[in-house]
Amino acid sequence: MGLLGSLFSAAADIAKETITETMNQNETEKFIKIMMERDAQNAEANEKLYQDWLTHERSNYFAAKKNTIIHDAFDVLMDSFEDTGKFDFSAVDSLSDELKSSDSYKQEAADVVNLCCEALVKLHQKCCISIRFVMQTIHNLQRFADIVPSIRGLDRHYDAFFPVDNADCSFLTDFDSIAEGLEAAKNDSDNYLAMVGSNSPLSRLAALKDILKSEDYVAAVSNLLFADQEVAPYAGMKKMILCLSMEETDEATALLLDTYCTVIMNYLRLSTAKEKVGKDNPFISASTEQILPIDLLIAQSIKSSKSGSPQEVDTNLDEFLEYYPLICTSSWEDQLFILQKVFAYLKMYSQERKVLEFLVKNNIPRTEQIDRRLNFLKNLNQNDISNAANSIEEFSIQTSDNEIAYDYRFISWTVSEINSYMNLLTSEDKTLDLPMVVAEWNKKIPQKNIRWSTDAMQVYLDKYLHENFGDLYTTKIKNCGAVLSNEVEYEPSVYIEATDSAKYPWLSFVVTGEQLTMTQVSFAIYALYLPTKDSQCTQAVDTIEQNQKYQNRPITLKQAQNPKIKNYIESINEILISGLEAWLNNNNTSSMYD
Repeated sequence: MGLLGSLFSAAADIAKETITETMNQNETEKFIKIMMERDAQNAEANEKLYQDWLTHERSNYFAAKKNTIIHDAFDVLMDSFEDTGKFDFSAVDSLSDELKSSDSYKQEAADVVNLCCEALVKLHQKCCISIRFVMQTIHNLQRFADIVPSIRGLDRHYDAFFPVDNADCSFLTDFDSIAEGLEAAKNDSDNYLAMVGSNSPLSRLAALKDILKSEDYVAAVSNLLFADQEVAPYAGMKKMILCLSMEETDEATALLLDTYCTVIMNYLRLSTAKEKVGKDNPFISASTEQILPIDLLIAQSIKSSKSGSPQEVDTNLDEFLEYYPLICTSSWEDQLFILQKVFAYLKMYSQERKVLEFLVKNNIPRTEQIDRRLNFLKNLNQNDISNAANSIEEFSIQTSDNEIAYDYRFISWTVSEINSYMNLLTSEDKTLDLPMVVAEWNKKIPQKNIRWSTDAMQVYLDKYLHENFGDLYTTKIKNCGAVLSNEVEYEPSVYIEATDSAKYPWLSFVVTGEQLTMTQVSFAIYALYLPTKDSQCTQAVDTIEQNQKYQNRPITLKQAQNPKIKNYIESINEILISGLEAWLNNNNTSSMYD
């Protein structure tokens, strides 16, 4: 090959190499381009995957954070309940509407409601809290009723406890007297049937045991609060327990009374003031006392009074006085006064004094009458009162306008007996109302062919009184008689009554006569003290002051301590005797048998 051939061959080789290199470079660039395009596509996909992962993680984080925020808020709620027995809703209320609409919020609310119902039932069964506390807690939880419909309306009888403690108050509260209230409880036969029927609290208490076995605590709360009944039988239970306590104690009544003590303790029992659950031992209250409802305490007092053992109620009374003012937020002072009146009515004076001393010790507002009552009880000799109650009969007589019943015993009683009787009346918060004989004159007059006439006697006596006293006295024929064992043997008599203008308007006189034989008539003049017309006594501020003045008046008359009154009575007596003599001198002498 020549030089030229060699050159062309070399050039061809070079060209070949160049073409090969160019082709390789193009392939490389093409490959690189393809790879770059592929990488771009992968990067977009990876970025999407990364963003999806990031979004998922962020969502999980915030969801967990929301759950934590909700959970923490409900922890604050439950912590406040465990610490104080009250709910602090501030943390829950501060949650956003978004959080409140979340499933987590609904679940937390449902858990709290169910946990609280369980805690309330268990605490109540362990005598740690009262129904009042259960009602208040359930009422506060009603804000979750849309989430947990099963608790809606469980507080339907909330008004029975709040704002006034109606359920905690005695059935006797609205009556003018204790006797009237007890009579109302005793005569309520419809209540008796309701309290022993198929839907009675007694039946409910038996049903509650089955509910507790099934651990349906919402149903148990409904049972305790009578949520399924339109009217809660709180008043009926109180009447029932009072009624049974007044019944004659036979075996059946005693059993029913004991059973209803259990019922009323379950549905109206009180407990100590704080009613809080201990944090160290959740939902177990520390240092609680089982306090009797006031009507159960009254029922026990009635029963012990009947048995002659009033001291049996002292322990329960002491606990009641210690805790009741702390438990009930309103009206409890009025209830203590009801209790004081009950003890006075039952003649349980040591227990009454204990209540009054509690009022003074705790600076509870009270009247001067209460302080005088306490002073009276402090100076009272209960043995003397017991002796007087056993030996002196108390009279209760209803008379018409044409009848005058009087107490003849005062004329023969000693000062000591008068004092004992008046103290007995005062201890029972009663006043003197029957007229009492403070002086008398008796005479049997023999005269032939005499004929007694009350009508004629009234004419003569009216004439003599008018001549001596003008219009200061009036005479009427009325049926008069002395009281004997709450009975009166009336007989027509001349009743001489002083007007308000008379010197002593509280003095009146009875002139009576009896035909013994055709030749003998028995006359009697009785001077009566009328306590209801003695304005100095009737205007007294209370029973104690009134009876003290009543007590002084007959003693003064009996001992003739006031000569003016003594002479006044003697003067009227002489005038009446003159009228009797005038009638005798002018008496129709026809036979009484004509």
